[in-house]
Amino acid sequence: MTIQSQLSTFNFESNSIRTLVINNEPWFVAKDVCDTLKISNVSDALLKLDDDEKATIGLTDSQAGNGAQSISIISESGMYTLILRCRDAVKKGSIPHRFRKWVTAEVLPAIRKTGKYESKTTVDDRTGLRNAVNMLVSKKGLIYSEAYHLVHQRFNVESIEDLTLEQLPQAVEYVHRIVLEGELITTPKKDECF
Repeated sequence: MTIQSQLSTFNFESNSIRTLVINNEPWFVAKDVCDTLKISNVSDALLKLDDDEKATIGLTDSQAGNGAQSISIISESGMYTLILRCRDAVKKGSIPHRFRKWVTAEVLPAIRKTGKYESKTTVDDRTGLRNAVNMLVSKKGLIYSEAYHLVHQRFNVESIEDLTLEQLPQAVEYVHRIVLEGELITTPKKDECF
């Protein structure tokens, strides 16, 4: 097994689920998945999985974050198996049901498409950007759609909701720079000289 990434953590409601990529496939920390599905006996759940759906790996100090340790992980297939065997995953409104929907509709498609899952930003996460855009609108006389269009173009997104947590500070800085430097970055016309 070739571990290709550090442990990444994504959050589902109040649950943290650690994941990593091994041989180009996503693997999940078994305890985290079991906790989210309200499966209390992780060892028993692992015994019921096929051998190719589970593994124990040793993490380095930097991967574990708190010293080297062994950890049980499950493959994508193993996670599906646990979800399918979880009675609560079919009870609408339950945490396991919401988790199943989130995994199958959002997380796994994102991992397949980009190799990782990035949590969507929240309204609170975007407060700084909204404040910066408000300042841009008031100082430069733009309308909001024009101001947000600048951000969309700069970060190649259709909406500010599509910005990652890592991009938000960059977006705020970009908007502040436009406000402070007083120039909008535009594409020069063909015959325009600087």
